[in-house]
Amino acid sequence: MVRAIFDTYTHRRLGSKTVAAELNRRGHRIRSGRPWSAHQVLRVITNRVYLGELTFRGNTVTDTHTPIIDTTTFDHAATILEARGESHAHRAANSSDYLLTGRLRCPRCGHAMLGTRATGRNRTYRYYTCFTRARHGTTHCDFDRLDADSVDTTVMASLAEFNRTRHDLTDQAINAHNATTTPAATSAANSPPSPPTSPKPNKRSTATSPHSRPAP
Repeated sequence: MVRAIFDTYTHRRLGSKTVAAELNRRGHRIRSGRPWSAHQVLRVITNRVYLGELTFRGNTVTDTHTPIIDTTTFDHAATILEARGESHAHRAANSSDYLLTGRLRCPRCGHAMLGTRATGRNRTYRYYTCFTRARHGTTHCDFDRLDADSVDTTVMASLAEFNRTRHDLTDQAINAHNATTTPAATSAANSPPSPPTSPKPNKRSTATSPHSRPAP
């Protein structure tokens, strides 16, 4: 299985998502019994255990077992991985570089949109990509990637315009917040309720008229 994945990726030059789809079409599954995903394919391609290496707590030991993949094939796959922008260094982009990562929701499946990037010939492209698409491929969610530069610029421009022109809404929000946090409001909210007062008797209805006579 591992050799087939490397061969498909390096010689047939299929992308990780296409490799995963091909494995699923043939009925193959990962150890947990779930279908293959692009993420799982990339984990295989970048796993140096198939070179006969083992790493524990930052220490790597070579020739611990018979390698499944030779160094030339592994390095070839790594070169393709980097050129396509599929390496984890590109896919798992730093969230601090993306203002809205995790705050946008995919309108197709409802999952969060994450910051991703891909490297072209002359530049690096930034995107907001649906988590489902990034993890499992377009067969699970085909919502298009959003250009992160355009989205961030539009959102920041809208926030700046709001701050310049809608002082009324800002003041309302501040006043509403202050009204719930002032000492008087807090004391009133925390004070126990007053006990109910008993109704006073109606003196006119209970007083005896001077002209009335007791019953015989």
